[in-house]
Amino acid sequence: METFPAVIAEDRWALEKQQAMFDYPDDGYREVFLRPDRALRRAREILIGLEEAERIVAPPKQVAETPAPAA
Repeated sequence: METFPAVIAEDRWALEKQQAMFDYPDDGYREVFLRPDRALRRAREILIGLEEAERIVAPPKQVAETPAPAA
């Protein structure tokens, strides 16, 4: 149990840093990939492209009401 207070202190520090990051705007945010991340980068580019295409082409889905079965 000696390390438990240290873990709490580390978690608190990390949470405080994360909360501070919310103050920065996301405008123009882009991830910077390293050379070994090529496969990950390509997968994310594909997913981003699919999401954008889906947003442009597909109108928002509405839940259709199904009629109640006849009794």
